[in-house]
Amino acid sequence: MHAQKQFIISLASFLVFYLFLISCENAKEVKKQGPILQKTSEMSQMIERLRQLNLSTDVESHYHWNKRLAQLYRKKMEGASREKYWENWFLHCIELLNASEIELCIQELQQFIVDRNITFAHLLHPQKVMMLDLLALAYLRLGEV
Repeated sequence: MHAQKQFIISLASFLVFYLFLISCENAKEVKKQGPILQKTSEMSQMIERLRQLNLSTDVESHYHWNKRLAQLYRKKMEGASREKYWENWFLHCIELLNASEIELCIQELQQFIVDRNITFAHLLHPQKVMMLDLLALAYLRLGEV
């Protein structure tokens, strides 16, 4: 009975080892083939479609293009009323942060504070605390990089 158990264990071990060897042989064959680098017509169509999207897509409807959206808000600042100017400036800063242009966002916010000699106490005013929050968030994100 003991010999029979020993035989079954040996047979199972041999079978597992044999399956392992077979799987290794298949892996070697796959590595020899390498990646397929042929351009298919479908791939060419996809590349052309992405190129067209990049050139002609409306940035406002594709909000995940943050860098372009930041540029759009910067352009909207030109010739805008005072209220719209600052609204667009703040949205520009937000989109800079979203586009991972963290240092540029910090520079814009700090320049605003320095140019106007704004004190920390003044930044705690309800209308300006959003700017302080954005600056704090930008410094936190800068620490993540």
